[in-house]
Amino acid sequence: MRSAYCPSTTAVALVAAACLPLAVSFNFIRIAHEQHQRHFGRSPEWHTGIIGRGEAIGHARPSAARGCASRGAEVALTREAGKNGKLAKLLTDAGISSVEVPCIAHEDGPDLPLLPAALADPGLAYVVVTSPEAAKVFLAGWAKAGVPGAPVPVACVGKATGDALRAGGVSPVFTPSKATGETLAAEIPRPPSAPADDTVAPAAAPSEAEETTDAGGEGGSSSPGAGPRVLYPASVKAQNTVESGLRARGFEVRRLNTYDTVPATWDESAEAAAAGASVAAFGSPSAVKTWAARMGVVAAGVGGAGAEGRGGGGSSGGGALAACIGETSARACREAGWAESAIFYPEKPGMEGWAKAVGQALAAVETLPSSPAKAGASAG
Repeated sequence: MRSAYCPSTTAVALVAAACLPLAVSFNFIRIAHEQHQRHFGRSPEWHTGIIGRGEAIGHARPSAARGCASRGAEVALTREAGKNGKLAKLLTDAGISSVEVPCIAHEDGPDLPLLPAALADPGLAYVVVTSPEAAKVFLAGWAKAGVPGAPVPVACVGKATGDALRAGGVSPVFTPSKATGETLAAEIPRPPSAPADDTVAPAAAPSEAEETTDAGGEGGSSSPGAGPRVLYPASVKAQNTVESGLRARGFEVRRLNTYDTVPATWDESAEAAAAGASVAAFGSPSAVKTWAARMGVVAAGVGGAGAEGRGGGGSSGGGALAACIGETSARACREAGWAESAIFYPEKPGMEGWAKAVGQALAAVETLPSSPAKAGASAG
């Protein structure tokens, strides 16, 4: 009877010797990959800039936070004082240290006294609310209107705005598929009694959810016609994206400039916190402008790219990398002079995507040609 083949000890040794270099090489690649992820919080193929739709939604990886926080990296939160809590919690949960450095404050707008009476109009098809601050203004105006029963149908842009409305007892009847004013204007349903909508909203710069935009508006304006009536309580500085898109679809829009966004005042502690930050988290173009004027921008690209744009506050470079809530703030950063590779933002505006953008920005600090020099602009 023939016995089964049994390889000799020499043959086994030869095969093992041949495979050993491959095994060592593979293990080295695996270890290097894991070290890269632990150090930077992302796979080597990830890059700066927009965060794609295909990536998992979630806040920045804790590994990225630990790697940067241990080196003293810190994130400046630039929304209005007291309104940075949600992002701060996401970052804290990820091990990322942050400090509140408000770049904006809100004041009453010229049309605020007109809001209660406007909300009492029984013929309104919608009230459009595009930011948490606008939600606050709307709720206060509704209370002053003294109209019994539920408020008129409210359409909102973004989860944070919807949360602010629900906290005040109002459930939005419509939220668009993407948190921009442009998408809201294109997708909001027309009331059943209204004529069919055969027009298409023109392309316009998106008005990002949960943020105050910066282009000039049409305070207290209304559009002529007999279409479904929409009331739009807005910031003085909000773009005209929403009303233009709605009017193109046959809506009659009345815009009231109910609040304004102004630069916040900094004391010495705020100036010091801003100067020590490696990343600035921007939730509005207004915050971007204030920061650029006071602290400058990162005009030298991440990874050694050449300078782009202009430095803010008289600086030709330096400052913090920009982590933006969405594309509108990112656009403002480009216009202010940040290099494209120094700007990070999610494709869809939102808190979790914003937190992830912060994590990627912190990881990218390590790839700068040198540590970002802080701009020498004085606050004010």
